[in-house]
Amino acid sequence: MRETKLTLPELTEKKARGERLAMVAVGEAMSAAWAERAGVDIIGVGDSLGMTLHGHQNTLQITVDQMIMHILAVRNGAPNTMTIASMPYGSYATEKKAVENAIKMMKESGVDALKLQLGKEGSNIIKAVADAGVPIMSHVGLLPHKVHLLGGFKMQGRTAEAAFEIGKTDRATSLINTLRGRVGMPAKTNLTLDLIKNERFVELYAENHRYWDLRTWRDAEKELHFKLKQGSKWTRRASDGMYKANKWRW
Repeated sequence: MRETKLTLPELTEKKARGERLAMVAVGEAMSAAWAERAGVDIIGVGDSLGMTLHGHQNTLQITVDQMIMHILAVRNGAPNTMTIASMPYGSYATEKKAVENAIKMMKESGVDALKLQLGKEGSNIIKAVADAGVPIMSHVGLLPHKVHLLGGFKMQGRTAEAAFEIGKTDRATSLINTLRGRVGMPAKTNLTLDLIKNERFVELYAENHRYWDLRTWRDAEKELHFKLKQGSKWTRRASDGMYKANKWRW
């Protein structure tokens, strides 16, 4: 049973030493108490509780106030275990909103640190929250907040693009050059996001990935040269075989 809470400096040291840590995701007091009794290092309070505890189809409906309620329950059950909680969908859409909601969650819940689903493209928001004195982490793995954009719950964070987004340039370069080396192409240096996107285009040419990559990157309108109606449902008219957008999904 854990008697003293892991601190952020200790967590940083353990990561630097490559130590393995035990982390479990729970959303209420009883499970939190069991986790602490088992000696886990970190408890994560994710907005996935919207699905596991509230029965929603995705995580998007959970609010900041609901997250605070669940964090308080977890803290009551596991007062001696570090708790990291997710900032829910929409709560960090802008720098101002992110800072306000992060401070609210820290003040009202007693959480030790917060997590949001952003990579390098959201570094300004991450920095704003950190500059406000809030311990913050990001991730680019499974991204439930982009469930509609990605077309479902799909694992992310394993590509050169994802490594580049979180500042792991060496890892991104290694992934790109490993692939290029297999076909005898020269190694690349000084990677940029555009270069990585082009590498994916070449690698998966004619494999029906391009359109959906452009949608994910928000590059479709620029690359396809027409105004894209996000979320439209297209049907084919029997009269002339033409396609028409006639319904909006979201």
